[in-house]
Amino acid sequence: MAPEDDSSKHSFHDLAEKIRRETDELGLADLIDKETLKVLQDSFVDATGMVVGIFDDELNPIIPNSPWSEFCNTIKEAAKGRCPEADSSAVEEAKKTNRPVMNKCFACETAYLAAPIVIKNKMMGSIMCGQVRTEPPKEEAVRALAREISVDEEKLVKAANDLKVYPQPMLEAWGDLLQSIANLVAELGHERTISHRIVETAEERSTALTQTAESLEETIQMQTGELRVSEILYKNLFNESNDAVFIHTLDGKTIDVNSRAEELLGYNKEELMNMPIPDIHTDETRSESMEAFARIKEERSVRFESEMRRKDGTVIPVEISSRFFRTNGDELIQGTVRDISERARFISLLKKARDVLQEKVVERTAALTASKRELEKKVRDLEHWDEVLFEKEMMISKLEGEVKRLRQAVASRPKKESEG
Repeated sequence: MAPEDDSSKHSFHDLAEKIRRETDELGLADLIDKETLKVLQDSFVDATGMVVGIFDDELNPIIPNSPWSEFCNTIKEAAKGRCPEADSSAVEEAKKTNRPVMNKCFACETAYLAAPIVIKNKMMGSIMCGQVRTEPPKEEAVRALAREISVDEEKLVKAANDLKVYPQPMLEAWGDLLQSIANLVAELGHERTISHRIVETAEERSTALTQTAESLEETIQMQTGELRVSEILYKNLFNESNDAVFIHTLDGKTIDVNSRAEELLGYNKEELMNMPIPDIHTDETRSESMEAFARIKEERSVRFESEMRRKDGTVIPVEISSRFFRTNGDELIQGTVRDISERARFISLLKKARDVLQEKVVERTAALTASKRELEKKVRDLEHWDEVLFEKEMMISKLEGEVKRLRQAVASRPKKESEG
């Protein structure tokens, strides 16, 4: 028995290592969860007002960029390739330092960030954001740029003034946060790809062996041995998966769980085997779990996010990928459960940061409104004094005319007396 176990374990590790090597050669676009990345990009754009782009290692976009600012749209065609050169320079610098880099481009020092996306110490791509400023633009510099690249001065000045202004430390903090979240999403995608490929490979081997055994009766003995090895291999894959795995019936009765499920929920295997699957979910998400059971037979597989309650009472957010299959006439579900607490924590941090930013915007708007009212009052006061001065000038003009008339009268009086 021992030699057989050692052989299957060796085969499993060889298979896992081979899949890891193949996965490491894939590009970022093949590994990353684009839907999660799109949610991340949209949330970041909503929170900060910055433009965001996510690229592979050749600066090809992984998902569509968020809309450019009017300022950069105005200059990008007329600038004759200077924008991509600036982007490439920032990405190369980030690649060397393995940290986010903030640059100010030729377009009147418009600020932007480049942050590397790293998986297993290998730079797989980059995240770029910006088209904002660290201080208001200087109008003369903007007009000079407009004349240099032959675009409308007034249009470019207005677009420059419309760019959002943030302190440099805040931009650098945004860059660190965005890089952390993007790297987490990339790392999860990498591990998920490896896990899925291992499971798919094991299933393909098991299916191939089963079909061969059914079609070639004369080799039943040999195929039985291979199936036994395949079962051991699958059991190793099942137990060594990075995700919790549950095998259960359509009505939620647990058939088997792996060791990761015990670690995730804090129950031992015997306790989990005696717990219906819906009971592991929170009260708020139990109905969603039952709905997935109802759909899976027709759809064959479902994926959704939910919450599970650990033995100690704590609640953890999870992503569940369930697959329907038949074996020995039984209809079963294999549910792969991934802990997404870190993802949820980062998204929560991003939402909190957005709320803080919105509060600051409200405060700044109120301050600007007060300043505007004060300025309008001063303008009204100036207009009043302008009217008063005008009336005084008219009065002075009349007095000067009267004085001139009196002088003329005085000057003519002696002449008339002498004539008399």
